[in-house]
Amino acid sequence: MHRFLSENKPSPHKELVRAFKSPKSLGRLVGAAVLNMIGNREAYLPRVLAFHYCGDEEALLRTKTAVTTVLHVLRNLFEVNLDKEEFTPVDVGHQAQKMYDMPPTADTINLGLFLLTEFANVFTSCAFAKDLTVLSFFGLNDNIITLDNIDTVWDEHVRQRSVYVENGPESVETVFEQESAMGNSSQVLLEKPRTHGGLLVLISHSSKDVELATALIDLLTAGIGLRADQIRCSSVDGYRLPVGVNTETKLREEVNAATVVVGLITPNSLSSYYVMFELGARWGANLFVAPLLAGVEASKLSGPLSLLNALSASNDAQLHQLLADIGNQLGLQLQSAASYVRHVSSVKALANAVVPPTLANTAAVAQGKEKLKVTVSAEGIPPSQVLRIVANRPVEISRVEYMLSTEATIAGEDVSKQGGRVEIPINDACLLKLWNTPRVDRNNYDHSGPAKVGVTISADEDTKQYILPVQLEAALLSNTMLRKIVGSKTFYSS
Repeated sequence: MHRFLSENKPSPHKELVRAFKSPKSLGRLVGAAVLNMIGNREAYLPRVLAFHYCGDEEALLRTKTAVTTVLHVLRNLFEVNLDKEEFTPVDVGHQAQKMYDMPPTADTINLGLFLLTEFANVFTSCAFAKDLTVLSFFGLNDNIITLDNIDTVWDEHVRQRSVYVENGPESVETVFEQESAMGNSSQVLLEKPRTHGGLLVLISHSSKDVELATALIDLLTAGIGLRADQIRCSSVDGYRLPVGVNTETKLREEVNAATVVVGLITPNSLSSYYVMFELGARWGANLFVAPLLAGVEASKLSGPLSLLNALSASNDAQLHQLLADIGNQLGLQLQSAASYVRHVSSVKALANAVVPPTLANTAAVAQGKEKLKVTVSAEGIPPSQVLRIVANRPVEISRVEYMLSTEATIAGEDVSKQGGRVEIPINDACLLKLWNTPRVDRNNYDHSGPAKVGVTISADEDTKQYILPVQLEAALLSNTMLRKIVGSKTFYSS
């Protein structure tokens, strides 16, 4: 924690092992949601519970104040920028100067933003830079407006997350005190096997989405090591209800018995009586629900679902977050990304194929006078960054060009994508050419700076190039320097 607060850096795995004298203790603290593991046990960052249990009042006060202050600013930022979809730490700083006579420092803002990535109802998306400790940009969740008593948010978050600690909060507190006194014998506490009996995860879904539900099961089993007998998914072989049981009665029982319910929210499930019954019952019992969206925007949710922070199955980073959050709820450690990343791609591809309900009558829309609305944005984290194109009717994307800020094309590629929601992987070879091209506005230190991306889009027999202003940035991931682009813009044409 002290390294993180003073140097803004994660702590290397081997250094912590040497200090703890017990490798299992790190896994214990990761499983209890106290530490966050980067990569395949390469380094660790503290989470909110780390500061809560650390016994360092100064560190706790600093982090708690940062979260509360920044959350106040973010809510105000949302209220005065209703049309803006993405923000940066600089935006937070400018808004804080308007709100406070003594505004928080940049370090306080970055600290608060980092810790708030753990909290529900704050961000819809975010991207990290600089050792994964600083946000480069983020989107705000509509539900941030519902946070009435921000000063109690930290304490409520800690109360909810403390259930991840296997033997209660006292066991985590004593880890720090017992390590030196107990030496390797502390492994008795830290190696105590975790056993899970009965149903852990229920996937609430429409039977019409069985292929997507199957891919989600594969992701859960590979990502956090769940067994078949710990998952209920009534439409998928091997995970169905027992033969002969009363379906409605058994679902009513299991929807409250499961530790985690994942609500697979698609156009099909929104019209399903059973799915709405399951999620409504779960919400009414104040039990954990993880809504996962496919072909449905969070802003379109209504009733109790609109009060829950939902993740998108079309977003790599949010699928990784889903695994981590469910793992935390169950006290299970996230596996190496290499073991489940292909399942992330499968879920994402199937989710992207789900047709949003607003496109069901696209033929009629295309014939009318409604303007074409196209949003082009850079999403995700390298090396999985994509250009996301979202339109209010089906479009065809034929080419992507990587340009200087003067709109001179440096590299490009032909593509063939169609739909109302399309993702195109960022071509790193093209991006590298742009990155290394001498530019008047290029940062000579790391080659970052402004640029543009041109996307050729056809709709209603009309073809047009939409030019997105972006910022080239360097991003460090697992000690590897990567290139990324940041930018989002909505275009309108008749």
